Amino acid sequence: MDLLKNIQETFDSLRKINMKLNPKKCSFGFEEGMFLGHVITTRGIRANPKKIQAIDEMAAPRMRKEVQSLNGKLAALSRFLSKAAERSLPFFKVLKDNVGRNFDWTPDADQAFQEMKALIRTLPTLTTLVPEFSGETLTIYLAAGTDAVSTVLVVERGGTQMPVYFVSKALQHCEVNYKPVEKLIFALVHTARWLRRYFQAHPMLLLSKPEVSGRLAKWAIELGEHEIHYAPVPLSKAKSWQILWLNSYAPSKKEEHTYALRFEFPASNNEAEYEALLSGLRMAEKTGIKYLKVSVDSQLMANQMNGTFEARDPAMQNYLALVEEMANKFERFSITQVPRSLNKKTDALSKLASSVFSHFAKDVWVEVLSQKSTDVVQEAATVEEVKTWMSPIVTYLKSGTLPVDGAMARKIRMKAPMYVLRDGVLFKKSFTAPLLRCVGPSEAGTIVKEVHEGTCGMHLGFRTVVGKIMQLGYFWPSMYRDTKEIIKACAS
Repeated sequence: MDLLKNIQETFDSLRKINMKLNPKKCSFGFEEGMFLGHVITTRGIRANPKKIQAIDEMAAPRMRKEVQSLNGKLAALSRFLSKAAERSLPFFKVLKDNVGRNFDWTPDADQAFQEMKALIRTLPTLTTLVPEFSGETLTIYLAAGTDAVSTVLVVERGGTQMPVYFVSKALQHCEVNYKPVEKLIFALVHTARWLRRYFQAHPMLLLSKPEVSGRLAKWAIELGEHEIHYAPVPLSKAKSWQILWLNSYAPSKKEEHTYALRFEFPASNNEAEYEALLSGLRMAEKTGIKYLKVSVDSQLMANQMNGTFEARDPAMQNYLALVEEMANKFERFSITQVPRSLNKKTDALSKLASSVFSHFAKDVWVEVLSQKSTDVVQEAATVEEVKTWMSPIVTYLKSGTLPVDGAMARKIRMKAPMYVLRDGVLFKKSFTAPLLRCVGPSEAGTIVKEVHEGTCGMHLGFRTVVGKIMQLGYFWPSMYRDTKEIIKACAS
């Protein structure tokens, strides 16, 4: 009865706008059959056998037009093909290299053609998302190659992960130069645009969560409207799946990140060693490392940390205290001294950084320190209310916990990509300005009064005051309303 009611409502709407339907493309009330070029069964969606047969019986292309025809046939089956764009790259290359009358079907293209034929003979059956399972979580797996990115949506039914949709894209122009993590995020963004209805109707589970900045921050804001959850990569899945979120960064693979420092202040050799160690510890803390082993070539620093040597110089005592404070933040920390002969790469890098680093590759991270770590002035913390507008956002960014209320949870999930935590302090991102430190109501009132009527205060209008506050680097959502009320109450 519900089906007949829905069909009647559809026809009534079509009659109102005087629209006619093509009977050959309409089907009502069937459980199995051909629909929109695919075979619909109780088990799921299968590829059209005629389309598979057309490619299977196709001979190797002998002209440019036949290659174009092959690509069109493969595009019709792309939702069933894993890494379709990556497997089709040899065909794209043939089209690109054969612009004139001469046509060259390369051995690489022929091998890819034969592999593609073997693959389409065993295309999987895609699982359908039925109303009985409305709102079930879909898992996303991503893969990034040199010239293409791929995605697959899967759903778990009866303890088995079953594919729902395959998406792939060939990278073009500057997209090829993206870093591996940027390619993976770009794959997710492309999938969210291509399968927007899936993302709107279902929560998504993404294995692992990247640190976003720059271009990634813009994509994170675009993805913020969708309900995407993050989880660590299970080891069992890391072994059984070939397409993983972190397939370019397997846990067993050894990674090396080059990091150079340049000082804008005079420092002794021992002070330089301690500054390098502190920078490394800060970087390790921000990346979430729990177990850290440090190798240094400074015998003095290693023995002072291990307690063998005593730090008598006041400067060394201050550095030692800072390092010990940072080391206590890790669950397991050890430091060993290695011979300088085994540390040649680091020494060579330090010599380059001390002279010029404009020629460094983009994989070499360079940081310029303007002052010593022992001279950094700690800002006085302002005591805020226990719970402010920042609390749910901070909780979500730290642990991924959302409010129980569904509407509020969606609101926090959409807003969260616009914020970032730095050493426990919440900042709001901006495309045209530096990070803005978020403040609570009590500190916000103090800031408004200081800008409006404090030292050198000019008693300006509330819009101008808000602009000056943002130039100073502060933000809270109701800053226009709060500033207007405080200025109205000003006696001057």
